[in-house]
Amino acid sequence: MEFEFVCGCCGAECVAFAERGGFWNNRFYLDTFWCWNCGEENTTPPGPWTPAYED
Repeated sequence: MEFEFVCGCCGAECVAFAERGGFWNNRFYLDTFWCWNCGEENTTPPGPWTPAYED
């Protein structure tokens, strides 16, 4: 699933893919993401995260 984050360096909105995991397959794992605008690596904030696209 893809989530939307804001870059801590330049403030750009970034979309990152998170893998499903956990015993019930209901958790998402994503430690860091790369900013498409400035190229910096960012850590993900504590959840809940905002889905990038609504169904």
